[in-house]
Amino acid sequence: MFDMHETMNQFYKDYVRLNEEEKRKLAGYRDTNLKRLKFGLDKLGEENDTVYPYYQYYRNQGSYAMHTLNQHPENDYDIDIAIVFKKDDLLSSALDSRKRIADALKKGGGNFSKEPEARTNAVTVWYKEGYHIDFAIYREYENEYGITNVEHAGPEWTPRDPMEITNWFNQRVKDKSPSKEYGATVKPDQMRRIVRLLKMFTKSQYSWRLPGGLIVSVLVDECYQPNQHRDDVSLYNTMVAIRNRLLFNTEVRNPVDSQQLLTDKMKHKKRVERLRERLNFVIPKLDVLFENDCTESKARKAWNWVFNHTFWDEVIEETESASSETSPVTASIVQRMQDTKNEYVLTKPRSIQPLLGDISHQQQMPGIFRKRFKVRLDAFIYKVVGSSKKKFGGLNSDGRTIRNNFWLKFIANTNARPPYEVIWQVVNTGKHAESVGDKRGGFFQSITSNPLIHWEHSQYTGKHWIECFIVKDGVCVARSGRFYVNIYNPSFPHWL
Repeated sequence: MFDMHETMNQFYKDYVRLNEEEKRKLAGYRDTNLKRLKFGLDKLGEENDTVYPYYQYYRNQGSYAMHTLNQHPENDYDIDIAIVFKKDDLLSSALDSRKRIADALKKGGGNFSKEPEARTNAVTVWYKEGYHIDFAIYREYENEYGITNVEHAGPEWTPRDPMEITNWFNQRVKDKSPSKEYGATVKPDQMRRIVRLLKMFTKSQYSWRLPGGLIVSVLVDECYQPNQHRDDVSLYNTMVAIRNRLLFNTEVRNPVDSQQLLTDKMKHKKRVERLRERLNFVIPKLDVLFENDCTESKARKAWNWVFNHTFWDEVIEETESASSETSPVTASIVQRMQDTKNEYVLTKPRSIQPLLGDISHQQQMPGIFRKRFKVRLDAFIYKVVGSSKKKFGGLNSDGRTIRNNFWLKFIANTNARPPYEVIWQVVNTGKHAESVGDKRGGFFQSITSNPLIHWEHSQYTGKHWIECFIVKDGVCVARSGRFYVNIYNPSFPHWL
C-alpha cells in the first residue's frame, strides 16, 4: 500500500485535532456557561423567593472528554457537561429537574440562537457564536448501606456513572493502540487518531447525515486494526473492517450497557446504513494505493475521496505539473437546472470547467512572501430566508457551479499565531462583470467582526477566485492559494 503515513499525520495535525488554543477556547465556553448557570439559579431563586443550590461538581463528557473532538471551521462544537447535584437539591421528577436548569440558563443570559431547551437526556443551549452545550443533569445520594449512588435525569432517573463512557474509551485506547515497548514507531494512542480521522470522513459531506461520535467510536473499538508503523494502513484496514461488519449487522450497542441500543431510533439506524453505503463507495477509490505504478499524486487524489478537504487539493496542485490552470475545456458550458432539491447547484461533469476570463485587472501582492505558516479556505453556501441566512451546504474550490443570488461564507483557517493582518483578494472574470463595470482584482480587509471570515454574493456569470493572505510585521507569511468559484446567472448565459 502506497505510503502516506507522514502526509496523513500532517493532515491530522493541521486540520483534524484541536490545538491548544482551541482547547482553551472550549474550556472558556464551558466555564462561562457554568457561571451563567449559577447566576441563573440565583435569579430564579430571587423571583420565587427561595434558594436553588448550585451543583456539587461537574465532569466533561462526550468527544471533549474523550479527546476526539475535531476542528470545525464554523465553530459548531458540541460540548457535553455532566452537572451533579445533591439529590435533595433537585425535584423528584427528572423532567422537572431538567426544566429548572433550562429556566436557570435562560435567566443566566447569553447570546442564544434559540432558547435553552429541556430535551430528553440533557438541557441544550445553542449560541449564535456557533457552538452548543448539552448539560446532562445528575443527582447523587447515599443509600442505607452508605454506598454513593448517581442517577441521570433522562425520561426517568436512571443509575449511571457520568464518567463511565469516557473511562471505557480511554482504557480501550490505551489497551489497543500499538506500544513503543513492543516495537511500534507510530505515536501513542493510534486508536484515538483513527476515531478522529473517521469522524472527519463522516463530516466530509454536509448532506450525508452519518452517525455521531459515540457510534463511530464504538464501531472503531469493535473493528480497529492497529498497525505498528503506519496510521494510513490502520485507517484503511479499519474502514474495511467496519464496512464488513455493517454488511451483516447495523445494530450498535452501548459499550458499557449491552442492553441499550444506540441505534434504537430509526434516524440513527438509517445513519449507520448510510455509513455502510459511503464506505462501500469510497473504499474502492483507494484501490489505486495497491497498484505498482501508484504515485504520490494518485494517492492524494484517492484519499481526497475520503476526506473531501482542500488540504488534499492543495497538495495535489503542488505535486502535479503546473499546467492545471491551462488545461483545455472539454465541452461547452451550456447547462440547465437538473437538481430540484438543491436548486443552487448546476449539475456538470467533473471534466467540464468554465474558462478563466481576462485577469489583467488583477493586482499583485506587494512586498515579500516568506512562507512560514499555512492558511486554508473553507466555503459554505447560504440563502436569505426571511430575515436570516440559511446554510445549504459546503463548497469546494472549482467545484459545483452556483446560481446567482446566493451568499458564500469564506472562513480562513491558519496556524499562524496573532498578531497578524488578514488580507483578502477577489478576482472576478468574464464578460458579465465587465459589462456592468464591476471587475474586481484588488486587496481589502473583511468588514466582519472576525477578520478571518468574509462574505461574498454570487452575482456574475463566470469563473472567479478568492484568496487569503496572512501578514505579520509587513511580510506575507501565508497565502491560501486561489479558491475558484463558478457562478451562473441565467440573465447572462455566456461564460466569456
